[in-house]
Amino acid sequence: MPSKRKAQKQHAKKRARERYGLLINKIDIENLINAIQNNKGEFIYRSSNRATVWKLKCKGKEVLVVYDKLRGQIVTFLPFVALEKYKTKQEKRVRGKCV
Repeated sequence: MPSKRKAQKQHAKKRARERYGLLINKIDIENLINAIQNNKGEFIYRSSNRATVWKLKCKGKEVLVVYDKLRGQIVTFLPFVALEKYKTKQEKRVRGKCV
């Protein structure tokens, strides 16, 4: 059975291909992680105590990624629809409506 870290990496590669048509390798993932750790991307929101969502550039495309700060690993690539859903949810909270 693969480690959690390895499983996350495999999952992220699969979702990058599925959602953005990107074939990424170890170096691409390391570049994304370095961008996050050096605050080079756009922080979007914190989804939990250990996971944050970032907008970054990967191979010329803007992508949304979930970063696990505990493991220092990209967990997944999100579709941009997820960002729209988050914004809608936040707008409802601001207006005082239940989500």
